[in-house]
Amino acid sequence: MEATAAHVMMSTRGAYLVHANFRALLGTAFIELGLAVPEQPPSHGESAAKPLERALFEAACAANRLRNKEGSGHGRPWVPNVRDEEGKAAIEVAGCVSAYLLSKLVARTK
Repeated sequence: MEATAAHVMMSTRGAYLVHANFRALLGTAFIELGLAVPEQPPSHGESAAKPLERALFEAACAANRLRNKEGSGHGRPWVPNVRDEEGKAAIEVAGCVSAYLLSKLVARTK
């Protein structure tokens, strides 16, 4: 997800926040694509997709925290303390969020 967020920023701005933490980098990519982030309160009459976008953002951050805290998917030398179903869910969230960002990027360039 981090690489996808960086790709979005490179594609749209030609640069990205190299030293930003995951949440900040993902947030800049979401905002760049016109997606809602949790820090933006819901507005009256907003698209029904906006709550989904906020939830995808939070799910991405939660999956990233799980992977960082437990080592799942990072090639760490210890056995992660993540159950198979948790690891699978984190991977699926990463794929879902990355695919959504890329589809929004493609739609933007059409």
